[in-house]
Amino acid sequence: MPYTYADLPDDAHSKRFLPLGRHLWRLYKAVGWDYLHASLDIVFPEFYDMLHERFDNTLKTAQMTLEGKIAPENAQKTLAYQLFPPLACIRSDLQQGTMKLIYGESCDITFVTLDDNNSEISFLFNGHCEGGIPVDWWLVEHGNELLERRHQKYGYKLKDLYLKTKNMVKTGMQLIDILRDIRNERAPQFANSTYQVAMVWGSAAVNLLYEPSTYEIFAGLWDGLSTKSYGLPDYYFCYVPSPPLVNTLVYLGRANFSLRMAGLSTDLKLYLQGIEKSMIKVAKEKMPEAWEVGTIQNFKNGIPRPKHTLTCKLPNLKDKKTYEREEFDWHYERPDCFIHIEDLGMSVEEALEGVYLDIDHETPYEEKIDESKIISTGIGIHTKIRK
Repeated sequence: MPYTYADLPDDAHSKRFLPLGRHLWRLYKAVGWDYLHASLDIVFPEFYDMLHERFDNTLKTAQMTLEGKIAPENAQKTLAYQLFPPLACIRSDLQQGTMKLIYGESCDITFVTLDDNNSEISFLFNGHCEGGIPVDWWLVEHGNELLERRHQKYGYKLKDLYLKTKNMVKTGMQLIDILRDIRNERAPQFANSTYQVAMVWGSAAVNLLYEPSTYEIFAGLWDGLSTKSYGLPDYYFCYVPSPPLVNTLVYLGRANFSLRMAGLSTDLKLYLQGIEKSMIKVAKEKMPEAWEVGTIQNFKNGIPRPKHTLTCKLPNLKDKKTYEREEFDWHYERPDCFIHIEDLGMSVEEALEGVYLDIDHETPYEEKIDESKIISTGIGIHTKIRK
């Protein structure tokens, strides 16, 4: 019997937000909250190896693009993960311009993860960009002594800042006070760079990890940045301070935000995002239920086309009856036209290597999506050009 919304513990921060996570809600119904939260405890300790692999690839891809070792015509077909957010990919020839446009000439950005059960800060990932090019990154995991560092004015430990403020923006501002000092100790050459943090609940990050479609990820970013438009308290994730361009794009609405971000990242084409083999191995061995329900079933259900994403209708979370009746379905036009990897001539694991497709938001539902639409496969330096 599936788990219900009423089975969620009231002290779980994600309870009100969970319907915004299409994949997480489906996974919760199958395995329950205890399993889901235990999975987070498994995933985050494995993040170092995954992120090390991911961002070494990102930095090498950016460097090879700058040096001309990736031919310009191939750079248009090569995608790697952004340094921030580390959940979305970008075409290598667009990275420098897009990152510089959003974050400025020189910037540090720290991805800050909050534990959904105890509201502690449990994970930090910092990236540094110079002229739009990723040049450095570092990571702080649960149990690291840096999380015990105290705010000089308030005396709170870094890991407890949200517990004291109960406000994402206030927490972010206090974090910058601490993190800027750490940045200046580690890399004094960047002391004059701007500093931003991105606050995110662990459940929000994990939900996006299950999403293969870049369009759906950008739409999910809008959802997390715009939770108050859904009648929810505070943010599911947010930038502090928010880049001016991001603010402008958020005001355009969900569909236009997704479209603009897709234009800046993939030239409007759909990329099915790759996942590192090390993370696949962890999921299959340590979280088999999550692998089956969260990943395999996700692909069996099909992947929304860009046009599906832009016209999707989310549940009305402002209405209390939505929660009482558990009316959390997302409504897509023509779900019978979702993309199926069998039509691409691929298995799930082959698709998880990354697939860049020659389709965009104007591709009609009736148009067949098959192997002929594949531009390239793989991530970064591991990209294989198809056409």
